[in-house]
Amino acid sequence: IVINKRTFKKMLMEIRRIEAGDEAGITKLVLEVYKEASFATTFEKEPNPEDINSIVKEKLWMVASGDAADYVAVESGELIGECEAIKDGSTGKVGILVAKGHRKKGIGSTLLRKCEEDARKIGITKLVAEIASINSAAISFFVGFGFAIKGEGYPKAGAINVVRAEKEIAKG
Repeated sequence: IVINKRTFKKMLMEIRRIEAGDEAGITKLVLEVYKEASFATTFEKEPNPEDINSIVKEKLWMVASGDAADYVAVESGELIGECEAIKDGSTGKVGILVAKGHRKKGIGSTLLRKCEEDARKIGITKLVAEIASINSAAISFFVGFGFAIKGEGYPKAGAINVVRAEKEIAKG
């Protein structure tokens, strides 16, 4: 059960580590969020389901080997959110997706907290997020979690400008 801090309503939702079988749900989520062009900083062109499936399989291996923290949110059997921290030395590159109809309900916050907790356990001491510079909601979200904006307006994924947000975290 997740409590929405704004409305104090209980939501029946499972927050858990990514697992085999999540490929189709994550693929659907990525394709849905990709349609919001302002949010797409990972892919230079529209991703295809086979590529996403391969990425998910790689993430499963990375989580199992201690090179990533990755959590998903599932509601009524539908995968509606994902947060990852991919380890690169002591830095974790954070990515977070929440389905459009499920935002502003505390899902992203819960996912990020769980991901940060696991990131500490695998030796990550700094989290980094690259956010589309026109995505003010995501920038505010990360700043609200203690991330500091370190870089602004550099190009990535074609013509999209991104800002870099960073947060130092203590080892767990």
